[in-house]
Amino acid sequence: MAMFLQIVGAVALIGIALVVLVIASLWIKVRRAMKAIGLNDLKSFTQGSGSEPITLELEQIVGDVDWAQPEKMKALRDYLTSQGFKSLGVFQFEAMGDMQAEGWADAQRMITAVTYQHSALDKPWMDLVVREPGGRRAWTATNAPMGGAIETMPGKEKHYDANKTPSELMEHLETMVPAGLQREAPPENSTAFKQRLESAYAEEMEWRLCRGGPTEREVRAHMGADEGEADEDLFQKTHRALKTQNAVKLETLLLDRFGKETTMTVAEWREVESRLVFIHEHQTPERLNAIVEDWVGSDDVDPEGPFDEDETNFQPRAAFAAFNKKLEGEEGFIKVGEMSRPVRADVYKAPPPPDDDDDDE
Repeated sequence: MAMFLQIVGAVALIGIALVVLVIASLWIKVRRAMKAIGLNDLKSFTQGSGSEPITLELEQIVGDVDWAQPEKMKALRDYLTSQGFKSLGVFQFEAMGDMQAEGWADAQRMITAVTYQHSALDKPWMDLVVREPGGRRAWTATNAPMGGAIETMPGKEKHYDANKTPSELMEHLETMVPAGLQREAPPENSTAFKQRLESAYAEEMEWRLCRGGPTEREVRAHMGADEGEADEDLFQKTHRALKTQNAVKLETLLLDRFGKETTMTVAEWREVESRLVFIHEHQTPERLNAIVEDWVGSDDVDPEGPFDEDETNFQPRAAFAAFNKKLEGEEGFIKVGEMSRPVRADVYKAPPPPDDDDDDE
């Protein structure tokens, strides 16, 4: 239970109060796994990290809702109804277990509310949000049980207070929003609410991926809050594993963006898509070593990997380019492009994987 409360402490409210439990739960998974394996083997985590969703899909619950704390949820719902809010439907997040969220809209005051519940928590909580048109700036007041450890996107101001009542949250929200602000209208229906929440999640994830993943301060805050003074070796290993997982997910984002912007024909794209490798500015030595292991079968490659995992001033694009120059013939990577957005990256076509040669014989 304490661990789950810490995960919920990673509530990051963006625009209309999106819960990024996925992010924090990933940190917890990695840290637990690092303990179990004695801090030695990062590969199993860096290789499989792409399964963590970059996008989030909400599923609307049709019919009766099985609330974990029905009376407490009823009190929140009654308050919002009394304040003129209209329900926009109840949704569940597949990636977050039995997390449920109900959207609400006050079209008069231009406020969006979201109520959340999870069976592992003692009580539901609520977010109240105002956005300016376009969503570049947003103000959120929440009584989430914990929060504040995860850094927020620029322009997103949030106030956490688990002890505030709904009416106190409403009062505080109005003190946060600049006087005379032109407010963005809340979603009009369940479809619009779902789209806005999913869009906000995608925006948040891209920002986190492109800044290089979780910061040292964020990870220390979570580890320290859960277990007191965090073990420094465990912290360093956990942070490295998380940064490497971030690098893998950023590759997925870059592949999608490159595919949308490429001038290749359909036939050319199909030929190279599965062999595209993205060496971006946030790659880690661990991730580059894994890429080399996947694609290069040369006996000249150091079994420990060509990239020093303890290097402090690692420049991934330059380091990979230098390594690639040493590869002979068909074992080398062919550079097919560069990207400047959403991060700087070099795009390579990988050589045929080592197993292909064996299959041809």
